[in-house]
Amino acid sequence: MYTRKDINFDFHLGFGILIEVQGFYHNNSEQIKIDARKKAYAESLGYVVVYIKECDIDEADKIIYDLLRDLGFPVGRLTVKNCVNAEAVSEMANGE
Repeated sequence: MYTRKDINFDFHLGFGILIEVQGFYHNNSEQIKIDARKKAYAESLGYVVVYIKECDIDEADKIIYDLLRDLGFPVGRLTVKNCVNAEAVSEMANGE
């Protein structure tokens, strides 16, 4: 967990990237306001905030890989050998 001035994020990936895993409770109107304030604060400090829905957690490695690639980081390609969710990579390679 990454904490700064009582604002918590689930993960600090490095490279100025914060990751939040969001479950169903993030649909609550009060939580939406809290999340918006957290994001605005983090962005004011130069961070990129990435949200991964709890239902998409099995795709987290692909989401993070795509983000890093889109931000211009020199990342290798995802393969079954370097991926947490090898089944998902196999399905991507087979066009499923």
